[in-house]
Amino acid sequence: MNTVFAIVGLAALTLTGCAGHTHALAPASGNPSVTVGTFSHEGRGAPAMLLEVEGRRFTAQDFAIRRNANRSALQQHDSRGRRHSGISAGSDTEHYDYSANPELRAEDGAVLRCTLTWPARQAPAGYCDMEEGTRIAVRFE
Repeated sequence: MNTVFAIVGLAALTLTGCAGHTHALAPASGNPSVTVGTFSHEGRGAPAMLLEVEGRRFTAQDFAIRRNANRSALQQHDSRGRRHSGISAGSDTEHYDYSANPELRAEDGAVLRCTLTWPARQAPAGYCDMEEGTRIAVRFE
């Protein structure tokens, strides 16, 4: 049954134009109560996230993804030891860190507030807080 939900979720994200980067929930994500999960970004459509927690489906779409330059990686990259003066926009995407704070909602009105971060070329990871205070670790592949 969970496989069916995952396939339907991925198909819906792909059909809406979000085929940029879709990450599936890692098998050892950190919490067995989370059975299905996807995170999509950088496609033609808006960012989207889906989690199934304890049988309830939570979804979010069109949330902000922030991009910040990783200054320490930039300084390590400069092999001559010069002080880094900046990289022209878009010329070196290897030195960015990304973050997002999607607020996922279930059909019954329940809310998951998530905090995810990831370096360039890696998958998002972080946690989601349930309304009653339970924190759920999530990691995508």
